[in-house]
Amino acid sequence: MKENETKNEIMEVKEEYQINAVENLNNNSKSTRSVFTTLTDKKKIFNLDNECDFKINECKGKEIELSDVLVKIYQREKEVLDDETMEVATEFERSMVCILIDKDDKSYVTASKMFTLQMINYIRDFGKESIKGTKIKIIEKSISNSSNKCLGFSLL
Repeated sequence: MKENETKNEIMEVKEEYQINAVENLNNNSKSTRSVFTTLTDKKKIFNLDNECDFKINECKGKEIELSDVLVKIYQREKEVLDDETMEVATEFERSMVCILIDKDDKSYVTASKMFTLQMINYIRDFGKESIKGTKIKIIEKSISNSSNKCLGFSLL
């Protein structure tokens, strides 16, 4: 009897599997990912998702000569219930990742929004062509109207 129960449980699990076309992977998601980079090697871009050499947070005071930059921005849609009105509203959560690649092909990663926004502003102001050879120093800077600090960089 116990053997039959196990077979029924397995059959029930198998019935929950759903087969979909690979093309539908992006269609069901309520999140988006945007990638901005000076890299051209798709394999390298993919592999940087899995492993970086250093965390920028652990490199305060370090000087880095840039070769390339990879910025990823994730935006996720979520529904929230307003406790007072009982209405469902849509909110967006945004997270950012910045990966720096130095002249020796070492990679540095951070999920600091402030650092990533500073890098985006640098690229907007000076152009993507200015990345290669730019020397920066990783710093910790104060946030206005707060006792907290955030990651940033200064140009050398």
